[in-house]
Amino acid sequence: MPLFLYTALNQAGERISGDIEADSRELAIRHLTDAGYFPIDAVPKAVGTRSLSWSLHVFGLSASATQITEFTRQLAMLLGAGLTLIRAMGLIEEDAGSPRVRNLARRIRADIAGGKSLAEALEGQERQFPPVFVSMVRAGEASGALPEVLERIAETREREQKLRAKVVSALIYPALLIVTAIAALLVIMLFVVPRFKAMLVDSAVKLPPSTAAIIAASDWLNMHLVELGMGVVVCTLAIIVVRRLPATRRWWGRASLRLPIVGNLVRTDLAIRFCRTLGALLTNGINLPTALNLTRNALGNEEAAAMVAAMSQELRKGSDLAGPMAASRLFPPIVTALVRVGEETGGLAKSSLYLANMLEERLDVAMQRLVTILEPLIIIAVSVVVAIIILSIMGAVVSVYDLTL
Repeated sequence: MPLFLYTALNQAGERISGDIEADSRELAIRHLTDAGYFPIDAVPKAVGTRSLSWSLHVFGLSASATQITEFTRQLAMLLGAGLTLIRAMGLIEEDAGSPRVRNLARRIRADIAGGKSLAEALEGQERQFPPVFVSMVRAGEASGALPEVLERIAETREREQKLRAKVVSALIYPALLIVTAIAALLVIMLFVVPRFKAMLVDSAVKLPPSTAAIIAASDWLNMHLVELGMGVVVCTLAIIVVRRLPATRRWWGRASLRLPIVGNLVRTDLAIRFCRTLGALLTNGINLPTALNLTRNALGNEEAAAMVAAMSQELRKGSDLAGPMAASRLFPPIVTALVRVGEETGGLAKSSLYLANMLEERLDVAMQRLVTILEPLIIIAVSVVVAIIILSIMGAVVSVYDLTL
């Protein structure tokens, strides 16, 4: 028989909760009424919530980042309209267009009905809600401003997702150019060059070194195409596995910060994440040391996270925030300067959010410039390679034709 988690009032008006067996929700409520209680709600008990949440994440069945943001926005609106948490979660569950969001809302609703706070219920959904999210919700519940906090969380996540979408959109065209260039070169080497090979090799003309090298490369590709494809697949899988190792993540985080041109873009993106997350946490009343620790986990770069951890250690020793920030050399000078001003004036949260917006505009301009430079460079590079192949082959063909004359 199904098990339901219920919330009710007893004869003394005290709020109680527990579980009850019944064939349906309506029967569970009727049993509670017959027992002399005043039912508030009854929801199906989720068995093995943490295991189920972990399994959904592993098999790609968890809600996406965009769906979590929309979930947060809807919850903020419903709570702002005066609905209780359980009722708001029930409406989200009923209105959810995705089974993933519906299941997520059902599990959270069951946890809340079981006596957990919203922050505890969100924390139980492994990897669906990051620690920053949960901490801000916990602060919102403690301050009684949960709808406003959820609205800020949704706005912060939307800004981050829009920025990520801009970066991806800016890189799509150069990536397509590179893929098209590789495909064109493969077609030439696999199908075009072999058509001229028999005529050139059987002739008495000594082939130029460039033509001989191109024919040799074409032969190698035709002989080892399957092995090459399998090698690419194996290397890709190996990279995916190795990147999950802590040492590899730390090395990659350090290398990405030192790359020419790209390193500056990575630093700007990290500065945006740092400032926006720190500003949002401070705005919701979380103290600076705790906010720094949470911000470190939200950066997504192991090297940058280690630098922020060192900054937190210096802060606990009595230092200000601007000094360790400048020493880390992770942030642009303007970030350190405005953080120092924010500390001196007591407006660090406001300064951080202002910096995030300003750096976001700067990153957008830098990405546009990079794409503007990359496009002609890729086209020129491909044109040069194709031209070398064509000129080498056609030069040898002309030599064979002159010999026959």
